[in-house]
Amino acid sequence: LNKQIQLMDQNMKFLVQAEEKYLQREDKYEEETCAKLTTDDLEDKLKCTKEKHLCIKQRWLLLSTLDISSESC
Repeated sequence: LNKQIQLMDQNMKFLVQAEEKYLQREDKYEEETCAKLTTDDLEDKLKCTKEKHLCIKQRWLLLSTLDISSESC
């Protein structure tokens, strides 16, 4: 009976340690996932900003070209 209690105690300690390791890995995974989402969001915003900047630049060039054309007529 005493040996069974010791074995159960060892098993319980092992299970507690395994649970702690699992929770640490889960926390790390959540942090990495959050960081990845943040990185993806920033990359999307950068892409959008570059596209907007390009549109503004193209519009400015078009208006400049039209202005030059109208002055020469």
